[in-house]
Amino acid sequence: MKGLLIKDCKLMKNNAMFLVIIIIMSIGFAAGMKNAFFAIGYATALISIFSVNTIAYDEYDNGMPHLFSLPVSRKIYVKEKYVFAILISAVGMTIATIISFVVSVFLKEQYGINEWIAILSLSMFVTILIQGVVLPVRMKFDSEKHKMAMMVVFGALAAIVGITFALAEMFGINLE
Repeated sequence: MKGLLIKDCKLMKNNAMFLVIIIIMSIGFAAGMKNAFFAIGYATALISIFSVNTIAYDEYDNGMPHLFSLPVSRKIYVKEKYVFAILISAVGMTIATIISFVVSVFLKEQYGINEWIAILSLSMFVTILIQGVVLPVRMKFDSEKHKMAMMVVFGALAAIVGITFALAEMFGINLE
């Protein structure tokens, strides 16, 4: 698994410009929207999606047969993808939290510890949700079929959220 983690970290290093763009956009959006917390959600969601895209790089140019000719089983490969996703999300969330803190100081906004804990918990939940849904679908289907499967999955999630809001409104529950 260590070799796979090194491979994905080197791949991430090759795509460093993508990460720099995420950081710059996070700073710009957070400052422009005058909401320091935006950077946390934006950066962690994009970075968690980046971790899923490493599977596409593994499949590129018929790389999976070569990868599995090494002493790597599918079980180890799946474990490594989850470990890598957790690691990169934790690093991304830490960087985004630092950015948010700097932007909040720059904008002279005062947030309490409860607000920071709430937004970090929500970002962690969204990251786990993204990785928990996208990683298995991405591993199950090939590069073309997973696009259709993802539309179905996110369509179902949107329907569930819509039905939840409709039921809450029907029963007079204020979700705010």
